[in-house]
Amino acid sequence: MLSFRAPTEMSGTFVRWSAIFGFLLTFATTAPQVLAADFSPPNLKHGINLSNWFSDTQRETLVAHDFDAIKAAGFDHVRIPINPESLGFSLSDAETGRVLFDFSSLDSAVNMARDRGLSVILDVQPSDSFMGVIEQDARAETGLIALWQHIAEHFKPYSTTTIVFELLNEPRFKTAGSQYRILIGDILSAIRQVTPKNVIIVDLPKSATLDGFDDFVQLADDNVLYAFHFYEPYIITHQGMKVPLVWGRSLRYFRNLPYPSQTVSATANYAPDAADIVEAKRAQTEYTMANWDAAHIAARIKVAADWAAANHQRVICTEFGVARRFIDPGSRYQWISDTRKALEANGIGWDLWDYTDLFGITKLTGETITESGDGLVRLADPDEGSRDVEPEAVKSLFGN
Repeated sequence: MLSFRAPTEMSGTFVRWSAIFGFLLTFATTAPQVLAADFSPPNLKHGINLSNWFSDTQRETLVAHDFDAIKAAGFDHVRIPINPESLGFSLSDAETGRVLFDFSSLDSAVNMARDRGLSVILDVQPSDSFMGVIEQDARAETGLIALWQHIAEHFKPYSTTTIVFELLNEPRFKTAGSQYRILIGDILSAIRQVTPKNVIIVDLPKSATLDGFDDFVQLADDNVLYAFHFYEPYIITHQGMKVPLVWGRSLRYFRNLPYPSQTVSATANYAPDAADIVEAKRAQTEYTMANWDAAHIAARIKVAADWAAANHQRVICTEFGVARRFIDPGSRYQWISDTRKALEANGIGWDLWDYTDLFGITKLTGETITESGDGLVRLADPDEGSRDVEPEAVKSLFGN
């Protein structure tokens, strides 16, 4: 395990990569090989996730106004999670050489982004069952490789400035890191036969958490970024949500627990409906005793920076954010601001999760409809209403 260290002053070596990748500073004392002179790097400093809008066919698709709002807010790229099964893909079919994939809605999104000068990360974000097959059946590798070759062929005509490939979202592989590295290396080699110059993002194992950096051996490719996700502490970022029990049995019962932890009232009961009051109190005490604030977050982000420096590699945080339903906006945007600043202090590009879903940063105007049961608020008619980025979000992500 990497130990936590307090943030240190940035050195001049961090500037070296800006000439090569304007979106990311280097962590290395000796820079890796310079890419070919005709390579045009994408902008990947400040991004926003489009959540499930192109992976779940039941969601309303985004419209041109959304991309105008994203660009106007200050973002330089979008990350589009893709559930390949919802677009017609089947692992079993692909193993036999038959690859079906409906690009129509994805092409529409990519073109709307490109028209506004936004780069695009295409992130394969499959279902749990799909991921389970990948992790447990070696034969599934053939199908996943076929999928990525199909995607790479389709987007081959696009500029390398526009399209970035993120191979597999939050791969678990908790006890088989070497297996994952072999899998991802094979996919990478297959893509390079089609598109040798596109930036490729590789998520760390163990669900892209910071623990995934432990003992992970990087790939032999200079044009790869290694991605992690940051949602610590979960009692804040996923407050009030149904989550895996390993994150805490009482987390779903908390309401309006504030951040930073120094602002917690010792006499307040933030989980009044908890089934186990003792366990809820213990979780709250652990949160306050850990002293979660900007310095604590910065120390955690330093884990990624330290790995990058030690291995002469580049990293990116493709997800971070706070669910908005059960936390006060001040605490939520303070956490987002503190995390964003910690990432930027270490020269790490980022993608906020997300634009307009449960973790969203938009407000709705005009014709709207509330969907009961899932907590989502959707536009009834995109032509009669619009989604607009909240001013508080812009301040927390792009302010001083």
